[in-house]
Amino acid sequence: MHGRNENILTCSDKLQGLIKKFELWQKELQKGCLEMYQRTNHITIENKQLIVDLAQQHLRMLQQKFDQYFYSINTEQYDWIRNPFATNAINSTEALPLQIREEFTDLK
Repeated sequence: MHGRNENILTCSDKLQGLIKKFELWQKELQKGCLEMYQRTNHITIENKQLIVDLAQQHLRMLQQKFDQYFYSINTEQYDWIRNPFATNAINSTEALPLQIREEFTDLK
């Protein structure tokens, strides 16, 4: 997550997307689905529950570490930076000084 076009907003979006995948995978594992792990198709029924339990434990640990190292940042107030011409961008500029908000409305 580095490069010329990366910033705190794009990195935060990617991290939040990955965390959402962890949550989705947890739900699928609770149903016994191992589809997200491509190399588990050949696992027998008796080994399947062991793999499900290990995967759930691993995902929980990953989520804890992500929460520890990458704390959640509320980026809604910066939506106007991502797309200044979006309709919801006006709402996210409320924290800006009046002069900047006036200049922003001139852009529209």
